[in-house]
Amino acid sequence: MDVTPYRREMIERFYKYVGYDTQSSEISDTYPSTEKQKILGRILADDLRAIGLEDVQIDQFSYVTAALPSNSAKRVKTHRSHRPSGHLTGCHQ
Repeated sequence: MDVTPYRREMIERFYKYVGYDTQSSEISDTYPSTEKQKILGRILADDLRAIGLEDVQIDQFSYVTAALPSNSAKRVKTHRSHRPSGHLTGCHQ
């Protein structure tokens, strides 16, 4: 199978992420329940910044969100989504 450089990078990233031990703790009362889970969130956030995503944020529960900059000057209707904070993102009005 011929693997393009883009595909190879995606496969390498996949293996990088699944290689992290992110098992939760049954005795913890925090969210996330282990520091290992927070580490993966920070690594993912760094990788998102490195590939050009904007407004990369990690909340207190280690949810990672980011914005993909538009590649068009034309105003287009986009998907509306909710962040955990309740703020709408990803919409032009």
